[in-house]
Amino acid sequence: MKLTFKMTGDEYYLGWKTKLNMMKMRDYSFFFTAALAVLLFAVTIILKFDYAMFIFTVLILFFAILRRVTEKRSIIQEYNFSKTLSGEYTIKLYEDGVEVISSYEKIFTPWQALFAVIEKGENLIILPTFRKGVFVINKNRYSSKELDEIISSLSAHTKIKGGAK
Repeated sequence: MKLTFKMTGDEYYLGWKTKLNMMKMRDYSFFFTAALAVLLFAVTIILKFDYAMFIFTVLILFFAILRRVTEKRSIIQEYNFSKTLSGEYTIKLYEDGVEVISSYEKIFTPWQALFAVIEKGENLIILPTFRKGVFVINKNRYSSKELDEIISSLSAHTKIKGGAK
């Protein structure tokens, strides 16, 4: 059985963020930079440095916040401008694994090596391997028969987090 689907930038970002959280690769640079800015601010006040040090501290904090705020936008832009990411995908389920095909690559993952399948609201997130692939299928966009077959086959072979089985 197979299903051809296309993701949006927001769906790709959801899958990307989910994969990072599952891999425990949270972004600690923001917290480190904020802590550094607070430390520099305290040193500036205690040692009574001039305004240049204060401005430097504010700039560090500003750029840390700016990076955090623009993260989603930059990931969505990366998706939208990439021919390899923003194309159509076809997912095929076999007895021995899952295959995801795009116009640029083909990823086959045996069932026992499948990294994760997660149901988040109206989206089904398929993460075939630790390193490759983030695929998000919006359940509202595809016919219920095709999608139900895919979900039932996936749940028969692996645990769907946040959903069936």
